Amino acid sequence: MFKITILGCGPGHPDYILPLTKKKALGLDLLLGSPRLLKLFPDFAGQKVELKSPLQEGLSFLAQSRLRSRCGVLVSGSPLRFSLASLVIKTFGQEECEVVPGISVADLALSRLGLVGKQIGYFSVHGRKKNFDLSTLLPFEVVVVFLDKDLNWLDQEMFEHFTWTLLEDLGLPSERIQEINYPHLPKYQGLALLVGVKRI
Repeated sequence: MFKITILGCGPGHPDYILPLTKKKALGLDLLLGSPRLLKLFPDFAGQKVELKSPLQEGLSFLAQSRLRSRCGVLVSGSPLRFSLASLVIKTFGQEECEVVPGISVADLALSRLGLVGKQIGYFSVHGRKKNFDLSTLLPFEVVVVFLDKDLNWLDQEMFEHFTWTLLEDLGLPSERIQEINYPHLPKYQGLALLVGVKRI
């Protein structure tokens, strides 16, 4: 039985794939991930398997495959925060996994906005219910929220205390960065983050 290698792929652009990530990937027999992330490894000669919903099916496949193959799981975004890596580690155990962190999409967002040296809180509504409110956000100078399909959870009170910027498809040719205002909440198609800066 082999350990599972979790490979952080950052925002999903080839320029942001670390050399170590490429080296580790090329040493594996099987890569499991989204079609977008699998395309980042054109030189990989092993088996590529698309990860689909429900995720439990992919995890079951991984459990069987690791008995005979060196397997890797490709994760995007920020692998150490709110990512598929957490589910893989919870399922198989920390001692059965090796995590190779990549470029954090949250760090990329903060660098794009010039937000360095701030007290930052990280939250997520990606694939989960919102478990925070304004009082949870207020202790931080800056908050980063990993997004799902819409911004309907944002309310006017949050805009009274924070300025909000939507960052979509960071590091990709379709990258879009825009400050947003209530109640005109934009729609988005790609992978997105929301960064809030507390008003002084």
